[in-house]
Formats: sequence, structure tokens, C-alpha cells
Amino acid sequence: MTYRTVGVWTCGFLTGSALGLAAGMLTAPQSGKRTRRMIRRKAEEVEDGVAEAAEEALDRGREIVDHGKRYVDETVREFSEGVKSAVLR
Repeated sequence: MTYRTVGVWTCGFLTGSALGLAAGMLTAPQSGKRTRRMIRRKAEEVEDGVAEAAEEALDRGREIVDHGKRYVDETVREFSEGVKSAVLR
């Protein structure tokens, strides 16, 4: 999953959650106390979703950095071997 995909997913998740929350509040047949409890519960769900998406983004970022480091190390090693070969000729 790319950073852009995670960002789009997170934005969609937050937008959908906010719209769902607003629709629920507008059509809620229960008391204000129950509505506030529902809002609190939904907010916690959104918070959990955002935390999960952020953790996935961090994990993916670490994977990308690790891959980049391995690529640079391999490229430097190959370059060094090429230089050594050219000098020894």
C-alpha cells in the first residue's frame, strides 16, 4: 500500500465516518444523553481507525526506507567492485 493509498483511504474513512455520524444524529429518535453516548462511541471508532491507518502508514514507510537502504548498499557495493576491477586491470 502506498502513502497515497493510505492517505486516500484515511480521508475516505474520516469523511464517511463524519457523514454517518451526522446522518445518525439528524435521524436519531433517542434522547440527547443517548445521542451523546452514540457520538462518543463513534468518535472512539474513528480514532481507532485513524490510529490503525497511521500505524499501517508508518509500517509501510519503514519498509520503503529499509528497501531503499538495501538498494543503496547494493549499488555502492557494485560500484566499489567495478572501480576495483577497473583499477586492477
